[in-house]
Amino acid sequence: MRPVFQRYYCWPEARRYLHPASLHDRIYAQLLDGIFLALICGLWLYEVSDGELFFLWVSPMIPQFILQVPDYYLPKSQDFWWGGWFFTLDLPYGKSICIQYPVPVFWLIYILYYTLFTFFWGQTPGKVLKKVVVLTERGGPVNGKTALYRWLGYLISLLPLGLGFWWGFFKGKGYTWYDRWTGTRVYSYDPFAREGLDREP
Repeated sequence: MRPVFQRYYCWPEARRYLHPASLHDRIYAQLLDGIFLALICGLWLYEVSDGELFFLWVSPMIPQFILQVPDYYLPKSQDFWWGGWFFTLDLPYGKSICIQYPVPVFWLIYILYYTLFTFFWGQTPGKVLKKVVVLTERGGPVNGKTALYRWLGYLISLLPLGLGFWWGFFKGKGYTWYDRWTGTRVYSYDPFAREGLDREP
């Protein structure tokens, strides 16, 4: 039976099971990471606000959220630091949405999540589930500095309408801007599929 979680270990024999990750796998891994981050940040927000604030939408790459806010809730300036500060955007037909300002606590959570998981294991939880791994160009583990720069590269790649991501798949042979800047590559790793062990008899 094919395992759900597929950790990658930098052993020489493991490299033969690597091949460039597809756009599909990379997007799904990112969305899964967004779910994990929503759980972490959502529990934090719920606890600190005494159950008053909830997330309606979460971004998988930057800490930007849409909130469910009770009508009687009035944010204070000091709420900015823990995530309770937001602005209201009025929509047609009398509807409005509450958009949370990016706050220090959530920026720290995102930085630590992507940097530490990539540094220690080469895989965030989303990448483990999608069986992809981040390695150097030579197939070695990523160091802490490179892992941090890689996440900062996410932000830069997002700025021009996500051009840094799409460039990799239409012009860069699968290498996004931050792949090139940090000298990293994203590979799929699934030895069970390669060996045919997951096929039905």
